[in-house]
Amino acid sequence: MVKREIKRFRNSIEKYLDPFAIVAMILVLIIPALAVLNLSPVSKEGVKTNKNVLGESDSSELGFAMVGGVHDYIKEENLDYPEDSLYTYEATIIKHNKGRYSKPILQIENSGSVEQTLLVSGTLETPNNMEVSLILDDKSYRLVSREGEPFTISIKVPSQSQEIAYLQLVSNTDSLFNNHVNIQFTQK
Repeated sequence: MVKREIKRFRNSIEKYLDPFAIVAMILVLIIPALAVLNLSPVSKEGVKTNKNVLGESDSSELGFAMVGGVHDYIKEENLDYPEDSLYTYEATIIKHNKGRYSKPILQIENSGSVEQTLLVSGTLETPNNMEVSLILDDKSYRLVSREGEPFTISIKVPSQSQEIAYLQLVSNTDSLFNNHVNIQFTQK
C-alpha cells in the first residue's frame, strides 16, 4: 500500500516537473547563445562617433553618384572611374531645337573635414554652336564654348557637403544630329 502511494505521488510530481525540466534544458541551450550574441559588436546608426581617434585619418576622397532621371534630350548617361581620383561622365545629347536645357546629373559629396579642389573639363564629340556648362551651387561654369573650345575649371567643394551638379546646354540653332558630351572630374 505504501509502495502504491509512493508510486502515485511520484507520477503526479513527474507530471508537473517534466515541463519545468524541458524549460530548464531549453534555457541551458539558449543562454550561452545569447551571451555570444551580446558580445558581438553592435553598430548604431544615427550615432555620431568621434572621428579624431589616434591612427584614424579623414577620407580625402570625394564621392560621386549619378542622379539619373528621364530627360528628353540627354540620354545614355554613364559614370566611370578609370583611375583613382578621376571620374568620367558621358552622355548622349539627342537632336533638339534651339534653346536652353538643363538636367541634374551628379551628386558630389565631400564627407571629409577638409575642403577639396575639383578640376572639371568637358568636350563635345562634334562642336555645333552649342555651349555646355556645369551648374553647381547656383554658379555656372562653362566647359565647352560655342566654337567647341574646351575649358578646365577649378571648383572648391566644402567639407561635410553634398552638392548636385547640373548639365546645362545652350543652343542658338536647332541641332539636327545626336552629339556626345564627355566631362572629366579630377580630384586635386
